[in-house]
Amino acid sequence: CSFAKFMTEDELKHDLTGEIFKIPHTENGYQTASEYLSGDIRKKLREAEEIAEYDPDFNINVSALKQAMPEPLKAGDIDIKLGAAWLDPKYYEQFMYELLQTPEYQRSTSPSARWNKSAIIGVEYSALANCFHVSNKSGDRSVLATQKYGSHKMNAYDIFEHLLNLQEPKVYKTIEVPDGLGDTKEKRVVDIDATRVVQNKAESIRKAFKTWIFKDPARREAIVERYNELFNSIRPREYDGTALSFPMMTSDIQLHDHQKNAIAHAMFGGNTLFAHCVGAGKTYEMIATAMESKRLGLCTKSLFAVPNHLTEQIGDDFQKLYPGANILVATKKDFKKENRQQLFAKIATGNYDAVIIGHSQLGKIPVSKERQVMTIQSQIDDILQGIEELKKAIEGAIKQKGGDLVGNMASQGTTPRQLTDLIGSLCDLTSGSGDKGTPI
Repeated sequence: CSFAKFMTEDELKHDLTGEIFKIPHTENGYQTASEYLSGDIRKKLREAEEIAEYDPDFNINVSALKQAMPEPLKAGDIDIKLGAAWLDPKYYEQFMYELLQTPEYQRSTSPSARWNKSAIIGVEYSALANCFHVSNKSGDRSVLATQKYGSHKMNAYDIFEHLLNLQEPKVYKTIEVPDGLGDTKEKRVVDIDATRVVQNKAESIRKAFKTWIFKDPARREAIVERYNELFNSIRPREYDGTALSFPMMTSDIQLHDHQKNAIAHAMFGGNTLFAHCVGAGKTYEMIATAMESKRLGLCTKSLFAVPNHLTEQIGDDFQKLYPGANILVATKKDFKKENRQQLFAKIATGNYDAVIIGHSQLGKIPVSKERQVMTIQSQIDDILQGIEELKKAIEGAIKQKGGDLVGNMASQGTTPRQLTDLIGSLCDLTSGSGDKGTPI
């Protein structure tokens, strides 16, 4: 630090080249190499390359990001299952057309597709509902669709839709059973023999897809590039905690390097999972993270939610590591109905370094009405958006009135029920009649 006082800003930046990197779209913001060269490397690289076109200072960023890029995966490293949502639906549609030799006039690529949509057999995907839909499934009655890859009970397009939605195709039949009143009633059951046939056809379609997907070089290159873009762009950040000093910690206990690194991860990396084995020192990591975070102004007080039988043990460990710490250990008595509000007041206003409570006690802390309203409204908005996307698929299924209508559409009946329940909860909250102690 004494040397830094006599260095100009430009000299300091020069000496730290490769250790710090300028952050795009900031006036004078910098990040350490461990932070900048981690996360979504492809996104950062695109951003740096755009800026480097008119600001040569970012050429250093571009070079470093290229070196930090994860090793690209090849086609042999990728296993694509039929129904993977990340794959462009056009590939599923193309495979379906080639396998079943769908008539040209019924393909979405035909010139007549614009004015003859009802005859088109196509594949659609709803991101919100997370489901695929094959339109006009009964429009093609060819031998391939009804015999080789399908049956007279369920054709190949229907089977294909089940596979896209990661469902095993099943055929149902109606039988008569006693109703207990001396008469009979109809009951819908699985047709074992017919189901076995269509599931064998489904396996044939899966095998054909696995052979087809990487057969074309151009398609293979595009899919591999897309896969790397989506799933092979993240580089985990490496944290070094050797510089942490822990001035308030007892000198009788010395933390190991892996503990210091974990503490640095928790302090500077956000949400952190201490996934060490038993006996590796996770408790001390949590305690030191809380105390160092408060000392550095990263938090005011930390809340520990631990198994009920460990609250006092964690409190004892806290005092061993930091004898001067001011902590509050909640007991079962504190969470009795008559004492609960007093405890919440102590937690909110007390100048504690940390508060330790049990898991079951955490569930009794209410969520504010404002946050409940915000959460419920967000869920309602998502459902309404999903309903709009589902309308087209549902209308198409109703028009066809195929034998699969009940089986494929039954699960979508939960959407209006969810919406009704959420709106009812929202009305209760906004009118003041709702439960003011709704647990987390």
